[in-house]
Amino acid sequence: MRSILSGPDYGENRRKLHRRYPNMGRFTRYALYVAIASAAWAGFKQFEPVVFPVVTDFEITSAHSEDGGRLRISGTFDKVRPCEFLELIGYSGSQFVSIAFAELPNAQVPSRLARRQTYGPWLLAPEVSNLKLYYRHQCATGEVVTNIFDGTIVTLKTDNTGE
Repeated sequence: MRSILSGPDYGENRRKLHRRYPNMGRFTRYALYVAIASAAWAGFKQFEPVVFPVVTDFEITSAHSEDGGRLRISGTFDKVRPCEFLELIGYSGSQFVSIAFAELPNAQVPSRLARRQTYGPWLLAPEVSNLKLYYRHQCATGEVVTNIFDGTIVTLKTDNTGE
């Protein structure tokens, strides 16, 4: 008779249980742990931009149409994670939108501190009314692509005098 603390007494059924559920080898157990950890990491990377975005509260406060079929935008956003900026990507439907940083022509765009920021002017070509913007950052957990804007842009026509 076994006590409650030592577990159940299987008696004659012990051999049957052992045949049914054999002991797992040490390397098989390690492989199983690695597989579980890899699956958990892959799942985390799928939800990371949604649960832990790098940039939030992206707003376009000014959008002006310019000659030459370009759009000049500026506004604010909140950078909430200290990640290194890699690139800004824009699409209008399936069409790629070129984005130039007007304040830094031909220069590398620096990474910003994690806090409320203003941006712009950015020059978008061609001029579009529907826009999807993505930020790509390098974080401690790897590369993170955050969808920062998906919507319609209301533009103001700028005349040649700049008023």
